[in-house]
Amino acid sequence: MPPVRTAKVNSAADAPAPGLETPKKRLLKPVSKGVKTATFDWSTREWDGLYHRSIGTATRIIHFGHRFVLTDEHIEDIAVLARPVREKITQLSFRYSDVSYDATNDARAVTNQGALRLTKVLPNLKVLKLQGTAEITDDGITAFLKNLRSLQILEVTGTIGMSEMPSGELFDEFLQHPEWAPDLRSLAIKDN
Repeated sequence: MPPVRTAKVNSAADAPAPGLETPKKRLLKPVSKGVKTATFDWSTREWDGLYHRSIGTATRIIHFGHRFVLTDEHIEDIAVLARPVREKITQLSFRYSDVSYDATNDARAVTNQGALRLTKVLPNLKVLKLQGTAEITDDGITAFLKNLRSLQILEVTGTIGMSEMPSGELFDEFLQHPEWAPDLRSLAIKDN
């Protein structure tokens, strides 16, 4: 009897070219009720792969705590939540509390692109507090003021190693556009 021929599998042919990063695949998350205030103290233990269990249609507040390292990737994770969930979120805060040399929480990796993306995915934010940022410049702060029409409280504070300090031009531009964030009651912008 002749040998049975089988198809050869070349796993290397299906792999991406070396050096090219493939974007992280994000599937739409199921819609759940969630909790009113979703608090995440650890980015690895409580957020990665688990956030959609706490954030749902009942969620109004997302709070990142003392061991969380906030990045643009987390904003992208929020972006794949269902629209009815995202539209009900009115507060997002990141608390920068660990300021030691071996600190395990910061928002240094959040960029202006992440800031703009945040305004698009959470359009109804009333309170936005981002402490310990290093890459958000005038452009990111302008995106918050320009795109978040319901914004009442904005706090963006820097940390050591900021790429660019906030300038007075930002405030001049804000004064020229009274239609930006018309309900704004508190604005706190601070470098390190």
